[in-house]
Amino acid sequence: MTEGFSKSIQGASHVKNNKPCQDASGYFNEGHYSLVVVADGHGDEKYFRSDKGALYAVKVVKQVVDIFFNTQNTSITENDAQNIKHNIILQWRKAVLSDIKANPWTEKESTVSPNLSLEDTTAYGTTLIAVVLTKHRWLALQIGDGRCTVIDGAGAFFPIADDRSQGIGSTHSLCENNALQHFHHVLGNGQLLGAIAATDGVTDSLSPDYYLYRFMVNMLKSFIENPSAAKEELTNNVLPELSQKGSKDDVSIACVFNTEDARHKLSRIIDISKKIYEGNSRYETLEKENKTNKSKIYTLENDISDRNKTLERNNKTLEEKLQEAEKKERLALTSVSKKYKAEIEELQKIIEQLKKDEKKYKKVFDELNEQHEKKLQEVEDKERAALTSASKKYKADIEKLQETIKQQREYIERLERTQKPPENNSMEVEITIRQRKKDEQAEDGDTDEKKNLD
Repeated sequence: MTEGFSKSIQGASHVKNNKPCQDASGYFNEGHYSLVVVADGHGDEKYFRSDKGALYAVKVVKQVVDIFFNTQNTSITENDAQNIKHNIILQWRKAVLSDIKANPWTEKESTVSPNLSLEDTTAYGTTLIAVVLTKHRWLALQIGDGRCTVIDGAGAFFPIADDRSQGIGSTHSLCENNALQHFHHVLGNGQLLGAIAATDGVTDSLSPDYYLYRFMVNMLKSFIENPSAAKEELTNNVLPELSQKGSKDDVSIACVFNTEDARHKLSRIIDISKKIYEGNSRYETLEKENKTNKSKIYTLENDISDRNKTLERNNKTLEEKLQEAEKKERLALTSVSKKYKAEIEELQKIIEQLKKDEKKYKKVFDELNEQHEKKLQEVEDKERAALTSASKKYKADIEKLQETIKQQREYIERLERTQKPPENNSMEVEITIRQRKKDEQAEDGDTDEKKNLD
């Protein structure tokens, strides 16, 4: 037995700001296949007809899938999946352009987007999630954010990653020129126990993913136990509360469950869900501890960074001081060097001058020495000549005295031999007088010679 449900609720912020619900959803059971679809029209003001874009997306998916199963058997191939995506984009664009033609841009709308043309589908921009289920295969399609969840005997899982590639608050859209490039799909084998498509108003309220996982499994359980009560609870309480306490955005869910098959495997699915929840709870605890440790590490890193910056500043200051000191010392040394260099140059000049003077004075000294030696030689020659002359004179006088002495001795000897006294001493007296005169003349000659020498 198959049970399904779809619902879109106006978000709390949309109610507050008097904005329409920009989500759309659908559940279709055609016997040979089941289909769940949700679409989330973009909220930015330039997507001012995105509520219509979401409605067209749900409608077009149903039309394209109907056409496929009316012309093909129930086995979907990879090529079929590509064609289905391609046709969805083409039919959605065709529907949007028909609406623009029937309802041209208003003056207010043209003010919001001045460059709009009749071929521009931006104002209708929307995401899209759809799951097609058959007895033998299933196909999940998604462009933009939100979550697609499928349930089999092993539990619930997300076949396509949430598309946040455009950044926070932005996502890919059916209105993009390259929409097919970002329109993802997963083709699976076997019959699923269920599938759930939810817009980001739901998934953002149930983050991280293991809360969403538990929510989906509890939905399956409630539909197995009492489908009518489950639908009523979702419509009146669960979805409005998700928006009010969670994302504040529009919320949409479309689901389908094979309740008979799921009933027999529910306990196993719940057990798996419990283990996943416990594991994720432990993971969340570890994640919190990790965040705390990261915060501590970040604080320590900042502290280390601050200290390193302080050290760098201190090192820079020291380097600047050292450079300044080196500069001053270099200037001082340069000044002293210049001073000493000037003094050395002055001394060198003096030395050069002294060398020149030495040569000059040596020449004068040599000349004076030569003159002195010459004069000495002349004096020596004169003295030698005078001495030679005096020597010759004294030699003659000595010889004369010696001759006189000899004569006196001979005279005395004669007297002694005769032993007679001399009768007359007049001769001896005369000799003595003559001798004295000679001696006086000789002394006068020596005195004159010494005066000439001096």
